[in-house]
Amino acid sequence: LTIFETSEDTSAVRVDRLHMIVDFPVDGFVEITELWLVGNSSDRTVAQAGGENDIEVVLPQGFQNLRFPVPTAAGLFTPSEAGFIIRAPFRPEETTEVVFTFQLPYKRRLTLDQPLPFPVYPAVILTAQDAPAVSGEGVQDLGLQDLGGTVFHSYALGGTPTSANLTLTIEGRNPAAAASTSGSGLLIGLAGLGTALVVAGLIWRRALARRSSEIETGAP
Repeated sequence: LTIFETSEDTSAVRVDRLHMIVDFPVDGFVEITELWLVGNSSDRTVAQAGGENDIEVVLPQGFQNLRFPVPTAAGLFTPSEAGFIIRAPFRPEETTEVVFTFQLPYKRRLTLDQPLPFPVYPAVILTAQDAPAVSGEGVQDLGLQDLGGTVFHSYALGGTPTSANLTLTIEGRNPAAAASTSGSGLLIGLAGLGTALVVAGLIWRRALARRSSEIETGAP
């Protein structure tokens, strides 16, 4: 049993990987699911007085229907007026998963502007193959990917060195608008959240490998 001292200093906390799924299950809305793999590089547990944290994650203006798909989220994340509060402590040498889903109104174009409480390093964004395009500063379009018979569009985003805003532009027709029903949704097509996150991990590794190859060959 290892017992760590605690610290309120969050400077050693960062999001080692961010996976984002941009889905369009119904007309008029875009659904965003995010997985943060949060690490603590210090030798102390980062927590406030009482052993919990009080770190607010501010979501884009106009968000609605916030939910936490992982059952263990109960008590670790508390909804707030601006988003939600992270209560979970960050222990050394451990990865804390923060998974949440929310919706935003969508009509052909949306600028998603989301403040980030911690530095964020490699990010992967997944959409359905017929979904609106995702763009933004530092966003690399990796094109269509076929893994396990599911085809989707993937994007990679380099990390921010300090806490900043995640700003993306989503533009195009909502594919659910042409459907007579509510649409299948990307998460269903990927057989649920777990498979989607595994796929995002594979894309992340491919993006790193591609970038390493470009550096070795001197490609721009």
